[in-house]
Amino acid sequence: MNDTPNIRYSPAQIAAAIGQYSPNEDQEKVITAPVDQPMMAIAGAGAGKTATMAFRVVYLVANGLVAPDRVLGLTFSNKADAELASRLRDNLQVLAANPDFSEVAEVLTDPETGGTILPVTSTYNAFANQIVHQYGSRLGISPASMLLDEARRWQIMYEIVSTWPGDLTTDKTVATTAGRALAIGSQVRDQLLDIAKVRAGLEQMRELYSLGKPKGRSQKPNAKMQEFLDSLTHRSELLNIFESYEEYKKENGYLEYADQIYYAAMLVSRFPDIRGALRQRYDVILLDEFQDTSVAQLKLFSTIFTGKGAMAVGDPNQAIYDWRGASELSMQNFLTEFGVAPQEMTNHIQDMPVTYRNREEVLKVANQVVLPLSKLADGESAQQVEQQIRFLTQVPNPEYKLDPAPAPDVFAAPASSVKAKELITCPQKRDEAGKVHFYFAKDCEEEAELVADFFAERWRKRDEIALKNKQLPPQKQESLPTGAVLLRKHSQGPLITQALRRRGLPVEVTGVAGLIYDPAVADVIAALQVSADAGQGDYLMRLITGCGISPADIDLLWRWARYLANPDENPDINPQAFLMDALDKLPEVGWTCPGAGSAFSAEAHRRLSILRTQLATVRRHIHDPLGLLVQRTIFALRLDLDVKIRPDGGVSERCLESFVKIAREYESSGVSANLHSFLDWLRLADEQGSGLDMPLQEPDPNAIQLMTIHAAKGLEWTWVAIPGLDESRTHQGNLPKAPFKAGNGKCSESSWITDVAMIPYDLRPDKEVLPTIERGLEKSGYDFAEQAYSDNPKVIESYKCALGFTSQLADRRLAYVAFTRAESELLIGGSAHTATTSTERVPSQFLVEIDPSGKMRELRNRKPAEEDDWMPLPSEVLWPTPPSVQLSRLSSAANELRTLIAGAQDDRWLHSLLSAEDPEELLTIAAKHSDWMLQAVQLTRDEQAEKEKQGQVELPVSSGVTRARKLQEDPEGFALSQRRPLPAFPSGGATVGTLFHQWVDQELRGCVYSVPQDLDKGLLKSLQRLQQKWKSGIVHPDRGWEYLESEIEFAAPMATKLVARIDAIMRNPATGKPTIIDWKTDALTFDSSGNISAENEDAVANYMRQINTYRLVYADSLGLNLEEVEAALYFVRYDLVCNLDEWSERLSLPQKLEELFPHLV
Repeated sequence: MNDTPNIRYSPAQIAAAIGQYSPNEDQEKVITAPVDQPMMAIAGAGAGKTATMAFRVVYLVANGLVAPDRVLGLTFSNKADAELASRLRDNLQVLAANPDFSEVAEVLTDPETGGTILPVTSTYNAFANQIVHQYGSRLGISPASMLLDEARRWQIMYEIVSTWPGDLTTDKTVATTAGRALAIGSQVRDQLLDIAKVRAGLEQMRELYSLGKPKGRSQKPNAKMQEFLDSLTHRSELLNIFESYEEYKKENGYLEYADQIYYAAMLVSRFPDIRGALRQRYDVILLDEFQDTSVAQLKLFSTIFTGKGAMAVGDPNQAIYDWRGASELSMQNFLTEFGVAPQEMTNHIQDMPVTYRNREEVLKVANQVVLPLSKLADGESAQQVEQQIRFLTQVPNPEYKLDPAPAPDVFAAPASSVKAKELITCPQKRDEAGKVHFYFAKDCEEEAELVADFFAERWRKRDEIALKNKQLPPQKQESLPTGAVLLRKHSQGPLITQALRRRGLPVEVTGVAGLIYDPAVADVIAALQVSADAGQGDYLMRLITGCGISPADIDLLWRWARYLANPDENPDINPQAFLMDALDKLPEVGWTCPGAGSAFSAEAHRRLSILRTQLATVRRHIHDPLGLLVQRTIFALRLDLDVKIRPDGGVSERCLESFVKIAREYESSGVSANLHSFLDWLRLADEQGSGLDMPLQEPDPNAIQLMTIHAAKGLEWTWVAIPGLDESRTHQGNLPKAPFKAGNGKCSESSWITDVAMIPYDLRPDKEVLPTIERGLEKSGYDFAEQAYSDNPKVIESYKCALGFTSQLADRRLAYVAFTRAESELLIGGSAHTATTSTERVPSQFLVEIDPSGKMRELRNRKPAEEDDWMPLPSEVLWPTPPSVQLSRLSSAANELRTLIAGAQDDRWLHSLLSAEDPEELLTIAAKHSDWMLQAVQLTRDEQAEKEKQGQVELPVSSGVTRARKLQEDPEGFALSQRRPLPAFPSGGATVGTLFHQWVDQELRGCVYSVPQDLDKGLLKSLQRLQQKWKSGIVHPDRGWEYLESEIEFAAPMATKLVARIDAIMRNPATGKPTIIDWKTDALTFDSSGNISAENEDAVANYMRQINTYRLVYADSLGLNLEEVEAALYFVRYDLVCNLDEWSERLSLPQKLEELFPHLV
C-alpha cells in the first residue's frame, strides 16, 4: 500500500454526506490512522467509540483504502455486534445513495450477484467458534461437537466429583467441590494454561514454601502457613478433577464457550496455514472493548493479525470484568504483541477524552475517583498513592488507633504504561447545568426513601415535559429524561423498589439480581429445599415468615420443635431439633411452655396448617420430573395467583415461567438430573452471585431502571442514583483502613490467597501486571522458610495487603463506570446501618474523596455512635412487613369482597349469583332476572367457544417424538394440550419405570445410583426384581451385546426440531449393527404358543411405531442409511427382545421422516 494514499474525501465531507456531526480532532486522528499499522484508541466513557469505529470504516471504504468485505469488526455481545453492523450498513448505504459518492456504490455492489458487499462483524466467541468448527478436526474436535450450557457443565462435573475414586483434602460438599473445579478450569482456559505445568508449578510453590524447619522453631509450620500450603495441594486435586472433566467432554463430543477461544488460539499457533488463511482474509480489524479481553484472546488475535491494520478500542478505566477472565495485560501488551517497537509506542496510541454524555460536575467526581490510577501510571509508587489516600480520607484523632497499613510496593506489579486521559466535557454541553448530590442516611430504610424522593421530584419535571410535548409537533418535542438506580449488591434492590412504588413511580428491575432472587422463585426454591431435606430450617423460616405470623408464635414453634426432639427434657442429651417436625405436628392452640410469655395463637395454627398441607403436596410429588415438580410447587403455594397482585409489572410471573423452563431443561440435560443436584446447582449460582439469568425483556424507557453496575456498562441515563457507598468499621471501632475494600484492611474476598478455586498469580501468564509472592521475595529479602515456622509470619499478611490495594483499584474502576452513566445529575451516598449488618458503617473512602464539602470526611472520622443515636426502636411494628402496594391491593380487594358479601345477605338474587357453582347454573339464575345479563353471559360463552374452536398455537421450537406424533394424529388435541397443558397422573408403575431407567443409565456408565430413601417398600422390591432380571438378561457378558451409549438425544431439523431421547445404543452380536434399545418394564401376557397375546399387541404396536421414529431420527441426524441401524424393544421382566424388523412390514411403518410427519415438512 502507498505511504501517501490518495485521499478523495475528508472526514468532514463524509460527515456532511451521511448527516452526522463532524468528528472532533481526536476522533479524526483515529478515523484517519494508517490502514496497515496497529493502533490503540483509548476511548473514555461517552466518547463515541462505536460511532468512531463505524466512521473509520466508511472513511477507508469511501477513499478506496480497503474493500468493505476485507474489514472485520469484533466485539463481545450480540447486542454490540448488531449495533456496529447496523451503523456500518446504514452509513455505507446512505453514502452510496449520494450521487457525489458514486464510487462507493460500485464498491458495495457484488458484480456477479448484484447484492451488497458489507464489512464482516461478529462477536469474539463466534469468530473463534468458526475457526474451531472449520479446522478443529486437526485437534480431534468434531465439527458436530455440542456446546454445553451451564446446567449440563454442572451436571457432568457433579457426577465426576460424586464418583471420584480417591480421597480429597477438603471437607466441602460435592456441590462446592464441583463448583471450584469448574472455576479453576475456566481460568486454565482463559489464561491458555497447560494443566500439567500448573500442577508442577503448584508443587514447586509448595516445596519452596515448606523448606526444612529452621533451628529453634516449632515442629510444624504455623497455622496460617499450613492453611496456605494445604490450599496449594487442594488446587492440584481440583486440576485433576478438571482434567477428568476435559476427558469426558472430549470422549462425548462436547465443547463450552471458553473452549472456543482456547482451541482457536491453539489452532492458529500450531498450524501456519490456518493463521495464513485467516490473515489473508482481512486488512482492517477493529477490536472493541479490548480492556475486557483475556490472555487467550490477546494471543489468538495477535497470532493471526500481527503487523496488520488492527485497532484495539478500549478504556483501561472501565476494565471491570477481571472476574470473568479479562486481564490488564491485554491493553498493556497489545502494541508489543502486534509488532510495534517500544520506541514507536506513542505513535500508535490515540486518546479520545472528550465525552458527549456527561456534564462537567459529573465528570469531576468520575475523574477524581480514578486519579490514583493515573498517578500510578505516571510512575508514583503504590506507597505514595496509599499515603495520599489516607491523608485525604482520615482526620488525625488521638482517641482512635489508626492502623498503619503495610506498603504494598514490595509485591505490587509495575504500573501499566497504558493511561486514560482525564475526561473532558464536549463544548456543546459545557454550559449545561449538572449536579452531584451527596447524602449519608442513618439506615438503609432512610436511604431508600432519599433515593425515592430524588426521583419523585425529577419525575414530576419529566411529566411536565411529556405534557408539553403533546401540544407540539414531533420535530419540536423535547427528549424525555431517563433515570436509573445502580446497585453494587442485589440485596439493596427490594427496599428501594418499594419506596419508589409507594410514590407511584414506574420501576423496572432489569439487572439487579438473578432469577433465583425473585421473591416468588425464592419461595419455590425454599419449598423444594425443605421437601428434599427436612433439616433446611433457614428455607422453612422463609416460608413461615411469609405466612405473616407473629414473632411470638415463631418462638413458640421453635420451643415446640425442641420439645418434640427431647420430650423428657433430659439434660444429658441434646438432639437436633427440626422445625419441619414442629410444622408436621403443630402444637394445639393455646399451647405454651415456661419462659414463653404467650400461648400459641389460633391464627398461627390456621396459617401454618395451610403451609403444612402445601408442603405435604410438594413432598408427595418429590420424585416427579423436575419441570412438573416445580409447576406443582407453584400451584401448591398458590404463587400463580399471588403474583397476579404483585406490583412488579408481571416480573415475578415471567420469572416463574422461566424457572419452570429451566427445571425442564436441566432435567433433559442428562446425568445427575435429579432434585438434589438441581438444588445444589441453584446454591452454586447463589454463591457465585449470578443467580441464573432473568427472563429477557426490552427495557421500558418510561420507567426507572434498577440494575447492577456491571449490567449498566455501556448504558446512560439523565439521572442516576448510586446507593450503598459505605464501609464497615474495622475491629474495636477503628476506622477502615484507607487503601482497602469495604473496611477489610487486608485483601479482596476474591483473591487467590483466600479462594482455592483461583490459580496463584505467580503461575499466570499475566503475572507481570499482578502482585506476586515471587516478586515480593526478591524485593523484600524475606526468608520464606523462616516465615513458615515463625509465630508471627509477616510475608502472607503483607502480601494480602498488596492484594487489597489491587482490589481497591478494581473498585475504583467500577465506581468510575457507575459515575459516568449519568448525563446530568448524580445522587450518591450510603447508610450507617444495613439490614444485614449489626456494626455501624461509615461513608466509603470514595465518597470522602469526591465530596467537596468535607462533610463525608467528618462522618467517616466521627466517634462511633451510640445505638440509640442511630437506631431508635419503635414501640410497635407490623411484622413481617409486606410490600405496601401489594398490601394496599389486598386490603382494597378484601374490603370490596366484604361489601359484596354483606350486600348479598339482603339480596337473594345477588347471593344466588355469588354462590353459583358452574356456568350453566349462572345462566339459569341470570335468565330469571335479566335479559341483558343472559345475553352478556351467552355472548361471553360463544366468544370463548369460537376462540377454542379456531384457536391456533405456534409449533414449539423443539418437540419430542411423542408430542410430534400427537400433532400428526390429533392436531386439535395437540393444540388444546398446548393451550391447556395437563400433568399426567402418577402411578406406582410409572415411578418404578422411571427409577429403573435412571438406574440402568447409571449402571451402563459405571456410576453409582442412589435409590430414594423414602421409596415405598413395595415399589423398592419391584425395582430390585427388575434390576436382577436386567443384569442376568441382555447385558450379561455371555449374550455378546456391546454397550455403546445410553440416555442420549438426537435431533432432526424439521418445522420443529424433532428430538428423540434414546434409552441405549448397543451393538447386535448377530449383525454387528448399532441397535436402538428401548427398555420396557411392562407386564405382558402370552398365548398358548408363547407369542404376545392379542390384548397386548396394540400396546406393543404403538411401542414399535415409537421406536421406528427413534430409528428415523437417529439415522437422519447422523446421515446414515436406514439399513445401517436396527431397533428393538427389550421387555425386562421376560428377557424378551422384539426386533423392529419383525413388525415393520406388518404395521406398514414409514421409512422416511417426511412420510411420518408431513405436518412438519
